[in-house]
Amino acid sequence: MLANNGDTYEGDMKDDERTGRGVYRWADGRVYEGGFLEGKNHGLGWAKFADGNSYYGKWSNDSRNGFGVHLWKVGAVYVGQYRDDVREGEGVYFWPDGDRYQGPFKGDKQHGVGVFT
Repeated sequence: MLANNGDTYEGDMKDDERTGRGVYRWADGRVYEGGFLEGKNHGLGWAKFADGNSYYGKWSNDSRNGFGVHLWKVGAVYVGQYRDDVREGEGVYFWPDGDRYQGPFKGDKQHGVGVFT
């Protein structure tokens, strides 16, 4: 399926909506491959963002929700929980220089008692 704006979708449809498994490619270079429900990213999926970063994990209602792995093109990595597209809950953040933080996140920031090594 090709949209007027140059986006494309290949995959399952139900009642004219993306539902099931598929691949959505935006004209700006973003890609999402995974589950869809009623036209939105849902379930397990992989995304490549326009800035070159990527994410693999759980989605709900077009947002990262649940456990996932975010890879930044500069070499940083986050492994942990998301809620509504922000780091929320337990996780581990690895800096490109080898430093790491393991502990709670709230509002996309390190929060509470954690371990920095």
